[in-house]
Amino acid sequence: REGGTDRYHGVLLRDILEKAGMKFVRKWEPGVCIRVRGAGNREVVFSFGEIFYGSAGRGILLAYEKSGRRIESEEGVGELVVATDVRAGRFIKGVCEIAVERVEIPLVAYDDREKKIIRPPTTSLSMIDHRTGTNRDFNHEDLDSLPRVHIRNALMAGDCEGFNGIYAYEGPLLRSVLEWFGLSWVNRDYSRYVVVSSEDGFCAVFSMGEIFNSRLDNNIIIAGKKNGEVLGAKAGFAASVVGEDSMGGRSVKRIYRIEVR
Repeated sequence: REGGTDRYHGVLLRDILEKAGMKFVRKWEPGVCIRVRGAGNREVVFSFGEIFYGSAGRGILLAYEKSGRRIESEEGVGELVVATDVRAGRFIKGVCEIAVERVEIPLVAYDDREKKIIRPPTTSLSMIDHRTGTNRDFNHEDLDSLPRVHIRNALMAGDCEGFNGIYAYEGPLLRSVLEWFGLSWVNRDYSRYVVVSSEDGFCAVFSMGEIFNSRLDNNIIIAGKKNGEVLGAKAGFAASVVGEDSMGGRSVKRIYRIEVR
């Protein structure tokens, strides 16, 4: 808070979700988001990845005590606090609902494999803002025109498709790509989120908060190079990589669409 700090005690959001019986299915996890609603109809979205794959999940909590005093609310329970956020944009009083959602993108990769369908490598992707109807194409030249970030030790482990090991990636921040598209911190809306997807249905969700308001935001890139070389046909011309993630589930290869929902 302005002029000082507060000490919060509470329960991690990820512990609440697990206690509620949330089940993990690896191939669906990256496309899941969690919507938290509170007093005054405020709502914010978190991605599955920031809660369960990275260190941010250890600082997203529903607080019941603030600086030694119990938090009282007439409209809900406690206060939602995000310790890794730079600003208090995702702070919510009186939490009244936590909803788990999944983006509706058909996963056809396994059907492709069974039918021996081989899709050509992507050479560009579409960027779509569903609220404004804006649509732009993003290609190699656009990727190369943006400032590059290096992630030197990205862990690709777990039940991910096509990944196994630790690699170095290079490319612009997802935030930079969105700013190129016309979306910026100034017009951010924490109730919205970004979906990165491949043509065969693999996808990953990123919240506006982790992209524009987190101290960990420099870890999310749209990579054009792996281990110093341009991505091969299997990865298309661009892939999403998150250096903070402990699993490779949100690393989508052969990106053909980035949507703002």
